[in-house]
Amino acid sequence: MRIEKYGINKTFLLIVVLLLPSLRLSAQTTKSSHFLFDDFRPAEILHKDKKTSKGELNYNKATREMVFVGTDGQNKALYPVSNIDTIYIGALKFIPYDKDFYEVLPTSQYRAYAAHRCDISVKGQNVGYGSSSTTAVHEVSSIVSLDGIYHLKLPDNYISRPYVYYYVWVDGEMKRIKKAKDLQKLFPEHKKELAAFLKNNKIKDDKEQIVAALNDLEARKNN
Repeated sequence: MRIEKYGINKTFLLIVVLLLPSLRLSAQTTKSSHFLFDDFRPAEILHKDKKTSKGELNYNKATREMVFVGTDGQNKALYPVSNIDTIYIGALKFIPYDKDFYEVLPTSQYRAYAAHRCDISVKGQNVGYGSSSTTAVHEVSSIVSLDGIYHLKLPDNYISRPYVYYYVWVDGEMKRIKKAKDLQKLFPEHKKELAAFLKNNKIKDDKEQIVAALNDLEARKNN
């Protein structure tokens, strides 16, 4: 994974850069599915030393990094991640996890997260950016010159395929699922209740379904 590196004190530069207003955001605003948002959004960063800093961020689903606009006008990966506790972007909350950033889902008791990902193809050929294949990563890096993967808009011949993995903390470990119905596999003892809830509550978005189902499950257990 590419990480922006600096030649001076990293933590100091991170705070200074994020505190500076980005004057180029309007020029870079465009819709692209390899970023979570269609522009850079106001964000607050809580560091592990309890200090906070503010700036505009966007999440790159292809590189799995938080990205900001540097003072030189170039989009750069937020670094170092190890100093970050939580990032707040609007009503959304993100935490660093395993060299990635997970969205924290608003559940009452169960710890649940959304991992936003993206595959990129060129002219119909899957190049697997972010995969474990070194060749695939090198291929994309060579085609997207001048750090183009950090631009909000990819070249016209690129196709991005976004997807989401969901994680729920069960029995002391993170369990991955792809859709709300998979909750029945994580909680087999509540399979019937979960099936009934998902059937009776017509929520199209999987994230909203997962949040609602977990909160309903908690309410049932507490009654």
